[in-house]
Amino acid sequence: MLQVQRLKDFIMESKRYNAICTYMLVICVSVALGNEQTSKCTSYLDDQSRQVVECKQINENDLNNIEQKEKVSALIVKDCSDWSVINFEGFLKFSELLTLSIYNCTTASHLKKQKRSMQQLTFKAVQNVSIQYTQIYQLQDSTFSFFPNVEYIILDHNQIETVEKKSFEGLLKLKCVNLSHNLIENIEEGTIFAELFDLSNNSIQQSTEETHSFIYLENVQFMYLLILSIFLFYIIFQINTIVSKPLVVSTISTTVSKRLVLYLHAPNTERIGQITIYLDKEIGKNVFKGKLKDKRVVAVKRMRKITCCNISEIDILLNLKGTHHNVIQYILTEENEKYKYLALMPLCDKTLMRAITSKQKDKTVAQYLRAGRDSCLEQLAKGLEFIHNQNVQHRDIKPRNILVLCEGQSVRFIITDFDLGHITGKHSNPKIRYGTEGWIAPELRKRKKRRSSKVDIFSMGCVFYYALTQGEHPFGRIENMRECQESIQNEKKQPTIKDDKLNRQFTDDRKEQAKDLIVTMIKFDPDKRPPASKVLRHPFFWSIKAMISFFVLTIGFCLDDKDAVKYAKQREYLKADSKRVFGDNWKDAIPDEAVKNDKYLKKNAGKDMCSLLKVVRNKISHVNQTQAEAKNPNLTPKEKVLAQKLAEIYKDEASVVEYFHNIFPRLLLHAYLAKRRFEKEENRPFDKDYEPQ
Repeated sequence: MLQVQRLKDFIMESKRYNAICTYMLVICVSVALGNEQTSKCTSYLDDQSRQVVECKQINENDLNNIEQKEKVSALIVKDCSDWSVINFEGFLKFSELLTLSIYNCTTASHLKKQKRSMQQLTFKAVQNVSIQYTQIYQLQDSTFSFFPNVEYIILDHNQIETVEKKSFEGLLKLKCVNLSHNLIENIEEGTIFAELFDLSNNSIQQSTEETHSFIYLENVQFMYLLILSIFLFYIIFQINTIVSKPLVVSTISTTVSKRLVLYLHAPNTERIGQITIYLDKEIGKNVFKGKLKDKRVVAVKRMRKITCCNISEIDILLNLKGTHHNVIQYILTEENEKYKYLALMPLCDKTLMRAITSKQKDKTVAQYLRAGRDSCLEQLAKGLEFIHNQNVQHRDIKPRNILVLCEGQSVRFIITDFDLGHITGKHSNPKIRYGTEGWIAPELRKRKKRRSSKVDIFSMGCVFYYALTQGEHPFGRIENMRECQESIQNEKKQPTIKDDKLNRQFTDDRKEQAKDLIVTMIKFDPDKRPPASKVLRHPFFWSIKAMISFFVLTIGFCLDDKDAVKYAKQREYLKADSKRVFGDNWKDAIPDEAVKNDKYLKKNAGKDMCSLLKVVRNKISHVNQTQAEAKNPNLTPKEKVLAQKLAEIYKDEASVVEYFHNIFPRLLLHAYLAKRRFEKEENRPFDKDYEPQ
């Protein structure tokens, strides 16, 4: 970076490059003035009577204590850890303000819009606005209407995801906007009408706007070095013409040339303790590729040193004892004067969001996004169970915080980014924003509401739907996350689970199971959401073996007529709403020979749910007898034909389950929901001795 004392000369020499010059001026105010050399820069802005005021760790009321407010031309507000909203109205008292810089206020998540009653009160003199290193995640319509004459707006290194079309409306003199290093996914055409703007280091796949890049201070260093090298070559050439030993001079020239080339093309690396960081290989927001002394390749997360009431991400990661296949692993921490560097494993360059929204989709990833054993959803549920078992709440589950690692023909999904996490039982700052709009559980937005690990269950339910539908959201359009969050906060608003959007390869029974799982996870009332351990025990994740055990052991004990009185309540729950499973008579849906030998069935058994479940249980239990009967040499020809047909239908236990599953897709889920209702209303387990895994 350029030294502060040289910046004035550089600006004076570069006045003909108006946009670059003014951008440098804004950077000077917002960054360079943040150190102890502020007194050296006051004369750059105006005459000696002007003031540059820097405020650290203040609240909005402290602004009133600043003297000679009318002479303040540059105001820098830094390191304020208790601001939740940035309200420009608090700065109106600085009538001659030219530059406003808000820096490293990491708890601020909103920019307050101008009220209609105050539309006449504006900063008419302000030309430069800089807001950096905050938690601001959205720019609303007319956000900057306080500054009608602003020319340069710097909004890099925030958490901005959404930029509404009228965010910069009415700013007729706007020349330059920097929105780099945010989380922006898309910007509508016509949103930014400045001459220059920077959208680099965002998540934009396609932008209808033409992206321009600024010349940063690092590029100026390169220009100086290039000029220096040309000058050096010129000197060597002159010496070469004078000295009688051109070979020696040529050798020196070649050596110097090689050194310069190596220097110019050397990767931008930094060594901090045991970590080597490749700063030119940024794989995420403030996340870089790195390497440890023992040659292990890691992801390096750079965190600015701040004073904050919230528990740090390092504390969260240290609280996760042991390792898990589906949770990011913490290795070590190094630090310098400005930053802390977290070494994490494994290194991934793809997130779930990118895997789904990318045009060139990985076939292996797409396969794992489908349901099944070891699927994306099951891996994430296992990772979340591990986190909750360690008394940790993530509080920012979203597709962007799920890494995707392809390992040959297998894919691993990894939960990462615990910077908004919380350790259960410890105090949390209610002013700090938790989560990302559109994925936040409703109780997290209510400060007085009790918060538990169920907030993660809600967010993960939304992520499940996002994965199964390849990019949809259960509460609205994925393009408008504010609308989704408003629907989430509305208790009367029901989620929209679209059958046609769910994985097309799903059978009807799988769709029903997926819908039930997701709807249960995204209940408005956190007490009605299942814990992570019960999410994994939902039929959606069951193997064939678990289904067999459920039919035989979990519900099989209460199906016989002799136990009708003893288990009347359980049978009542099973029989309720049975028409959704088989209509009026389940016998109409299956061939006669499939149950011809089941003489224990009564005449009206076709209308009874318990009778159907009894058939399934008995066919599973007696499948070996069915196979043996087909080989019995003593059967009559007619009996042998029937026995062989049954043997073809019921080859083994798994084929029995699949056979009835195909005919009655809702049977398993119906029985499971009956079991769940019984447990809830009777406050006792359906069968305490068994739970399918």
